[in-house]
Amino acid sequence: MPVSSRCWLKFKSLLRSRRAATQSTARNPERLKLSRPAKPNVPARLVRDEGKIVASFGAAKLIRHRDGRWELRGGSPGDHAVAREWCALFQHEATFPSAPLPLTAQQPKAPNAVHNRILIADADSLLRGSLAAVLQSEGFVVDEAGNGIEAVSQAVHNFPDLILLDLNLPKMDGWTAFAKLDRVRPLVPVIVITARPHQYKEAARLGVDAFMEKPLDIPILVRAIKRLTSEDENRHVRRITNPAFVTQLLGSADA
Repeated sequence: MPVSSRCWLKFKSLLRSRRAATQSTARNPERLKLSRPAKPNVPARLVRDEGKIVASFGAAKLIRHRDGRWELRGGSPGDHAVAREWCALFQHEATFPSAPLPLTAQQPKAPNAVHNRILIADADSLLRGSLAAVLQSEGFVVDEAGNGIEAVSQAVHNFPDLILLDLNLPKMDGWTAFAKLDRVRPLVPVIVITARPHQYKEAARLGVDAFMEKPLDIPILVRAIKRLTSEDENRHVRRITNPAFVTQLLGSADA
């Protein structure tokens, strides 16, 4: 169908005006912003998803953000107390939703609770199993840890009434673990059991409750565990704060 030159010029003019309008829109960021608005929930979702849950304490979740911040969300004050101790132990500065609590918060105990939970921290799994079997036969509840970091973590979470601590622990040396345990559970009695020679003086300097060298004398060790776990808290505080306090060398004549 033939088209007159006048119609053709009019068509080209219309085409150029539409193309110009399209190019103007593409170069105008304000026009683009209005034509394709961002979803309002995207920024909130990005903020919520920028962190990674690295630990749980009851109903509380410890979140590490990509910018290095640590934050605790949810949970009860008791969960926050445990999380605070864990963060202090591993030197993490976290934001807590509740007011600050003391580092060594009071350990919750059931009314008339029997002090019968023992933590065995020893790298030798055979020895741990043997000790656990003996103590369980005596009515104790036993937790086990195969390295220093696990020992401190177990102490924070499980509230032991006494800790048997070997010095030759992987990942965290026994004396380093003792220093951290003394910080987060200062009133829990500790008996150091070790094959290292000449460690009693260091145990006495640091205020360890009792000390025994390997090979272990199991009957003497069990008697010491029963004695220390039956000691009420006030008596324990008086004993360890007494200037005349001396670390007991188990297996000696006065054990």
